[in-house]
Amino acid sequence: MEKELQPSLNLTTYMVDGKKLTECQMRIIGLSVKGLMRKEMAEELGKSRHTIDTHLDRIYKLLDLHSDKQLTAWACAMDLMRTAAFLGMKYWF
Repeated sequence: MEKELQPSLNLTTYMVDGKKLTECQMRIIGLSVKGLMRKEMAEELGKSRHTIDTHLDRIYKLLDLHSDKQLTAWACAMDLMRTAAFLGMKYWF
């Protein structure tokens, strides 16, 4: 039996520094770099605060980070702003 694809499925992934990040994770990183609080991220993405917390916990584990400041520093070190602009990721701006 074929499963119907749901619009919410995350089919796009990005390789950054040898780590595979989903489009949703990239969006959350972008919003964090912009300085949004977790509640604001949830509102922007139409998700619950708990979902944002879960995504950030997974991002931190994947990247071996422990804070929003470290995440911002990592994103800058990886030059993700330029990559996001190249890929047309408007949520980074």
